[in-house]
Amino acid sequence: NEVLKLILGLGNVLSGKLLCYNALSAETISLTVNKSELEINKVLSQKDTFQDSQEEFNCDINFNEISVEKALQKENVQFIDVRETYELPKVDIINPVQIPLSELEQHLDKIDAEKEKIIFCQSGIRSKKAVALLQKNKINNCYSLKIGALAILEHYNQN
Repeated sequence: NEVLKLILGLGNVLSGKLLCYNALSAETISLTVNKSELEINKVLSQKDTFQDSQEEFNCDINFNEISVEKALQKENVQFIDVRETYELPKVDIINPVQIPLSELEQHLDKIDAEKEKIIFCQSGIRSKKAVALLQKNKINNCYSLKIGALAILEHYNQN
């Protein structure tokens, strides 16, 4: 709607504002959002990486999900971090193999067939895709870590 208002020169544009609608009470409220040059520059500095990423979100992926507690109880495990190499926080505590999802198929040789694989990313979306990709390549015993990298760090900070 806002783009159409801009193109057609109609109405008041909500630039710098967020319009919230309560469907239960049919009320609206407009919040002002302050512009942050620091945040804008941070996003712009990652523009090339964002444009080159080819994320596809598919919620129909069949995968095994595991909690950090259960993953750390396993004996013969290989942790695989499928985040991009620049992503933080680093999770060196568990000595993971770093293979970005975008390069996973080219580096299947780094995956230990004898071990159970615990795949993690930032939030759990890419790790689910990685598990599906590994299963497609006949690599079994793969699990997507619930929540992601932060779950590992939180577990070690609590213990």
